[in-house]
Amino acid sequence: MTAHRVRRLTNPLSAVYQKNVEIPNWESIWNDLSRPIHLDIGCGKGGYLLELSKQNPGWNFLGTELRKPWVEHARSFEAQNLYYLHCNINLWIEALLNSFPQNQLKRISIQFPDPWVKKRHLKRRIVTPQLVEILTKYIPMETEVFVQSDVEAVFQSMFDLFGGQGGFQFSSVTGNPFGLESEWEKDALVGARPIWRGLFVRRGHDLISTQKHAIKAPPLGGLYESLF
Repeated sequence: MTAHRVRRLTNPLSAVYQKNVEIPNWESIWNDLSRPIHLDIGCGKGGYLLELSKQNPGWNFLGTELRKPWVEHARSFEAQNLYYLHCNINLWIEALLNSFPQNQLKRISIQFPDPWVKKRHLKRRIVTPQLVEILTKYIPMETEVFVQSDVEAVFQSMFDLFGGQGGFQFSSVTGNPFGLESEWEKDALVGARPIWRGLFVRRGHDLISTQKHAIKAPPLGGLYESLF
């Protein structure tokens, strides 16, 4: 089955993406609800998450994607520990988090989100203050959030939002912490484009003073990794 060609930048504020979404009953999706959950926001065509699920059979994986043709393509890959959901994550993140088995969400990845860089388009980004606020409120302590981008301004925004929220502690990373490069990551490396990466761990709100200090550091100052 061939995936439909879809424009890389897709406006999540378009009326077509404001529709209701039926969140699955996870008991009917995953055959073992005791496994930790990895949520991949913006999973693209699904190939990366498929390989990751094969390498980690002890995890349950959920990929969310705005583009319906890509989700329809990806669903041909689904396995007992893997599912793809077509949704506008910024509208459904709270309901989705509340639907998971309690304390089972352990990892979130946001890799190479659409690079909205014009000021009038910033509200179209996946990582918004509202998204980070909801994640801070609902995800279990010690949950890891991995973000990366080949657009410095996009990464800097994600870094500032997670760092400034106060509920996350930053950790530097060398390479992809999941041991597998995404499709866009491979493309960036082949094209010798820089990649900015960061790993945030959900901690307590008492981190806010140190995190506010950390985000004042200039880009490429050693607080997060850039590959050239």
